[in-house]
Amino acid sequence: MTKSKKILLSSIIILMAISSIFFALFNSQYLNINSIEVTIDQGEIPPSLKIILNNYNDKNIFRINCEKIQKQIENNPFIASAKVKITLSKKLRISLKKTQVDAIIRIIGKDEYAILSNKGLYRINNNDNSIIDNQLIQIEMDENVLNSLLKESNLSRFNKFIDNLDLLNDSSYLISSVKYDNNVNNSFGFFRLEFKNTNTIIRVREEVNTQLLKTAIELALNGATNNKKVLDVYHRAIIERNSSFGG
Repeated sequence: MTKSKKILLSSIIILMAISSIFFALFNSQYLNINSIEVTIDQGEIPPSLKIILNNYNDKNIFRINCEKIQKQIENNPFIASAKVKITLSKKLRISLKKTQVDAIIRIIGKDEYAILSNKGLYRINNNDNSIIDNQLIQIEMDENVLNSLLKESNLSRFNKFIDNLDLLNDSSYLISSVKYDNNVNNSFGFFRLEFKNTNTIIRVREEVNTQLLKTAIELALNGATNNKKVLDVYHRAIIERNSSFGG
């Protein structure tokens, strides 16, 4: 046997040996994940994530891509960031940081929701309905309007209103319902704020400053019915009592 043939044969044998080792490693039950440990900085782990992560139980550690898992997790609107690693004890360890949710969007006529957070506006998986914080501002919205907002690249006016509403503090607890009225072709949407134990509704454009919104609420709670005064002085907020004044 020539020297070149010996080298070729040796190379084939080495490659086969390496392949056998890799095959054994990738298929050995002794190298399967034996547990999954998930921690979160606050609140509950989204149920839809638990379903995804359960797929990695008893999976071979060499078949697990931590970066892929991280991206899957961070696709969940409730999660801001995730760290994923496999420990020497064959444990899949995952650390989650919750996103800051500012408001809940409820689709009118459906038991379906979206959330407005520092990540943006996202429709959520129905499995995650159970972790919705009912203490947050809840806005009722038509599905077509939501779909239109989801396509918008700039939600600055919408976000500004939510920020302002959240700053009302003493007044905001009086609001029993917030509805978003808009034709999807309009450049501005209107929020309808309905108050507890009153017959008062405030319609506010998306673009409104904090002081304007506070003043409009004060007028409503103090029984202001002079629509002309409201329109003259607070031209972006319209008070309605008993009947619509238009605007």
